[in-house]
Amino acid sequence: MCFTYGIMGIVGGLLIIIASIILETKKNYRFKVSSILYFIGFPLCYLGLNGMSNQLSFKNSDFGQLFLYISLFGVFGTFLGYIINIIDKTNVNIEVNKSLDSFKYPVIIGNVLLFVVTSLMIIYGRFMDYLRLPYYLLLFTPIVLIAIAYLIKKYVKKSFLNNILLITQGISLSIMSLMIIINIYS
Repeated sequence: MCFTYGIMGIVGGLLIIIASIILETKKNYRFKVSSILYFIGFPLCYLGLNGMSNQLSFKNSDFGQLFLYISLFGVFGTFLGYIINIIDKTNVNIEVNKSLDSFKYPVIIGNVLLFVVTSLMIIYGRFMDYLRLPYYLLLFTPIVLIAIAYLIKKYVKKSFLNNILLITQGISLSIMSLMIIINIYS
């Protein structure tokens, strides 16, 4: 079951990457296609995180359940951020932008939960032998990848890098799901 969840999480992360790339194009269909891909991709990524929770639960059930709940709230907050990004790209009026600013804190909390806290939990799980991942894979946790993407965006001023943080989030969700499959066979 965890292998299937891992595959679903990888597919979900790839759908998020594709949706982020499509959203940056200037095509008329970009809002519909990207919102559908986000709508399909995030539940699939959650299933991948559920597989990671199952892997952690083999050694420590409380830690695995905590990972599951943190990732659930993180996925909802991050999905809300992607939807706000789509609405923001449609060039809505100033009043709508002001009301979208009220969702800033749930999005920040969701991103911190999904990418920072789960990364720290995976690192902790590896050092406590809850996971049998090779140590070099800890360099590909979401917290490290997003930090690298942030530094690239900050110091390399190119127009095609505007969406690099959103793409990196999809990549990191796929890699977390890949870690499940690697953990099963190691």
